[in-house]
Amino acid sequence: MRKLAGLTFLLLLCLALLCWLWPQQLATLPKSAAPAHSSAPSTSTAAARGSPLPIPAINVARRAAKLQERIEGANELLETSNVAIRFWGQVVDQDGKPLGGVRIVGHVARGYMAIPGYISEKSDRFEVLSRDDGRFAIEGFRGSVMEIAKIRKEGYRPSPANRWSFAYYDSSPSSIFRPDADAPMILRMWKSSGAERLIHASKFYGIVPDGRSYGIDLLNEQKVEGGTGDFKVRIKRPDQINHQMNYTWSFVIECVEGGVIETADDFMFLAPENGYQPVYTLVLDHTLSEWSDRVSKKFFVKSRDGQVYSRMEVEVFSYYQDSAVFSVKYFANPAGSRNLEYDSAQTIKAK
Repeated sequence: MRKLAGLTFLLLLCLALLCWLWPQQLATLPKSAAPAHSSAPSTSTAAARGSPLPIPAINVARRAAKLQERIEGANELLETSNVAIRFWGQVVDQDGKPLGGVRIVGHVARGYMAIPGYISEKSDRFEVLSRDDGRFAIEGFRGSVMEIAKIRKEGYRPSPANRWSFAYYDSSPSSIFRPDADAPMILRMWKSSGAERLIHASKFYGIVPDGRSYGIDLLNEQKVEGGTGDFKVRIKRPDQINHQMNYTWSFVIECVEGGVIETADDFMFLAPENGYQPVYTLVLDHTLSEWSDRVSKKFFVKSRDGQVYSRMEVEVFSYYQDSAVFSVKYFANPAGSRNLEYDSAQTIKAK
């Protein structure tokens, strides 16, 4: 009897626990998903109810707005930078006489929108001939820069000092070219008389800047301390200096059996017959407003009792690695002719 009563009690306890847990189990069951045939409200419906747009739609709208802004900015820049090109020029020879029949070739650079919002550049080519008075005009183009690529006429050479590029649009107004029909841009050419055999060399000579003399031999491409050669060079400056200070310095060219002439000639194809000075001296005082520790000059030189004529471009450094430098690029005619036109195919090798 006692055993049966215990089993009955245990059974009743299990039933009580089951009745207590059943409602809680139902409460924790997940809600059923929406029917498969039901659909989310449309974008227009959601918007009508004041719901925010989906994130992808917002990103697309932002990108479209930025692209439109970029396109408008590019169009504005193109409208500003592609200006009307007008250019008036005149071609003259070494004596300033007008040259007709000169072919002038070049191009105008203009911007364009390669793809929406992005600017690239195109070149519009031009070719014109100068009239009998040497004048020519370039018109009918739009762009930001005009460049002359070449000027050609049989028997003539263009000057290396000619200006070739002209900016019609620039962020700096002072850099913009201002054309003037009454003051045409001058392009110079040299009437060639035929190149002669010349010695050509470029040298970078170290100089002790204490006033000592160095002989420069153009025919042998040599520098000799205390020597003679075609001319002698001296550079003098103080010993204790640095790049942060101004100081008085000088250099001297002293010719041997001849003379020297400083020149601003564009071509330097014909040495002068007269006007040579035995010594050229340049002193750069430390008080000069345009003081520099280097200078560039061009010279004609007559040497060896008139048997050698030369043209040279020199650059003088008063302070270079604790010393000084006389850098020279020259063309020398050892035949006694003043003709200094050069043809690389006829170069004479130094002795």
